[in-house]
Amino acid sequence: MSQRSFASRTARPALILGVSATILSLGLSACIPSYRPRSSSPNPARTSSSGRNPTAPSKPATGPIYFADLAVGHCFQDWTEGDTQLMAVDCSTPHDNEVYYVAELTEDDLPSENDLDRISSGLCLASFEPYVGALPDETTFDYSWLVPGEEAWSEGDHTIACYLFAADQSKLHQSAQNSYQ
Repeated sequence: MSQRSFASRTARPALILGVSATILSLGLSACIPSYRPRSSSPNPARTSSSGRNPTAPSKPATGPIYFADLAVGHCFQDWTEGDTQLMAVDCSTPHDNEVYYVAELTEDDLPSENDLDRISSGLCLASFEPYVGALPDETTFDYSWLVPGEEAWSEGDHTIACYLFAADQSKLHQSAQNSYQ
């Protein structure tokens, strides 16, 4: 995985307020694989989406899982570029990442890379605190997201999966849900 870092936090209140209305009407969806990782960036675009951030994670998956089958509460290991599957593990065992939010965009056309990054950044930032219990810079976590590539988008996969990981790249040993409450 590539190194990830946060951009300036000066716009955080505007980011959270800007996507709050969108997030309230979101519903969960599973899609076709072919995700690519993204780094965090400021200034989310307002967009229609559906997704949810439930109060309890879904039933944990273990073993090989397609990117498109990731759901809130899934913990997984790092992957290699080009992989279509990753290794899901129980969150009580050492792992690299945890999914904390999944959203499906309703746009027909694939947004530009910059727009997709702004949309993903806004959704993932706004969803972080409700899942973890604190804002990212108040925790030992960092976050990123997975988005479908052009081919997967054209096949109907419009899912963004937000995931967190230890900012120091160490292994996590339990779920991060409500870990800062």
